[in-house]
Amino acid sequence: MVNKYCRRLCLMMGIMVLSLPTKAEYYLKSNTSLEMCHEFTAYLNRKPDHYYRYDLKPDSVFKYFKLLTMEKLDKKEWFERYRNIYFSNRQKFIDDSVESYKKRGRSFDTEDITSRMHKTWETLENKFWTDEVELYLDEVDINHNGKIDKIMIYSSSSNSTHKNHNKLNDYSKSHRVKTKSYVFYAIDRIGIYDLEKNASDGGHFFYYKGRFYVASISVSGGVFIYEPKKPSARDGRFYWSGMGVCDIDMKR
Repeated sequence: MVNKYCRRLCLMMGIMVLSLPTKAEYYLKSNTSLEMCHEFTAYLNRKPDHYYRYDLKPDSVFKYFKLLTMEKLDKKEWFERYRNIYFSNRQKFIDDSVESYKKRGRSFDTEDITSRMHKTWETLENKFWTDEVELYLDEVDINHNGKIDKIMIYSSSSNSTHKNHNKLNDYSKSHRVKTKSYVFYAIDRIGIYDLEKNASDGGHFFYYKGRFYVASISVSGGVFIYEPKKPSARDGRFYWSGMGVCDIDMKR
């Protein structure tokens, strides 16, 4: 009876140990000669595979890595400015798309994209007043021209399901994790979208050796690090693109 109990206890403990999250196994796919790419890959591999997938965190070992300061804003005071920023950013995209298509002798359908712009705003406005949304203020050198740019950062939280897979057996365990997404907008000195700079981007923001970067981290595990650029038009939708620096993936 005692031996049977011990075997059962040992089995349960073994399952618990095997089900614990193991350290991630990321590898560098491109720019293998760049120091930052190697260091960022090592940064990811020091924690379980889901640890940084939803938000970046400080790491004393990552010597030149630094997160933004991000001064929290009063949402009530900034609501109208955020609304202006959202519509100014989207309308600038539409106006530039119309001009771009016109130069190529083509017409750009603004009706559908304008309708989607307003529908998206309805969703954003409803979520804005929940605890899931925060606004922040910071200053960065967006395009690395030596000039400091003021940015407003929109942060949105949500809960997602993550499943840990153990490579030694078929045992897996799901758990809920809180994810965060960020979008920055270049603003002028009074907090209005800066149409001249027309800079915005979404992802996870950080500095490396004082230089501003964006990390795009997919739920599937891929990590793409790039320098932000202006919004681009493709098929009448909003896209942000930048100069790629590091392409990191997870071993399957």
